[in-house]
Amino acid sequence: MNGIGYKEKYMSIRRLLVLLLLIAFSMKGQRVDSLYRALNDSHEDTNRVKLYNGICFAVKDSSTLIAIEYALKQLELSEKLNYLKGKQGALTMLGGLYFDEGSYNISIRYYMQRLKLAEDKRDSVGIMKSYINISNVLWVNKELDKALGYYNKALIIAQNRDDKKAIGIIYS
Repeated sequence: MNGIGYKEKYMSIRRLLVLLLLIAFSMKGQRVDSLYRALNDSHEDTNRVKLYNGICFAVKDSSTLIAIEYALKQLELSEKLNYLKGKQGALTMLGGLYFDEGSYNISIRYYMQRLKLAEDKRDSVGIMKSYINISNVLWVNKELDKALGYYNKALIIAQNRDDKKAIGIIYS
């Protein structure tokens, strides 16, 4: 038999995949390290809020607890600075992290807080996104009637805005 056999090809592909995964994790680790270094050099301002958010995104797939810790720091500092965008991001992140953990009651509390902020600012996009997030939690939690109510509210906003992407998300 000439060339490489099936087993050798399989092992070569497997080694390549392992190498690619190691490279990806190494690059992600470098990003997290650089965020931590920047955090150590930062002041209590909106840049620190953004660094907390960056750390959340960087670690959320590997360590939900660390991501929650930094999302809470982001929320606390955003409230102290009265930084609405940081607070909105933290509430959305916390809702998503607790959703992924299966803590639906906690998730919905954060999404409801996010909704309240959007309503206070009359932010139709924020309201729509909050409705979608709340709907997703209710749906997974088998509260189907409530979920459909929020999906319908989101759909009305999306249709009024002619937001085809949001309409597609709602229907999916």
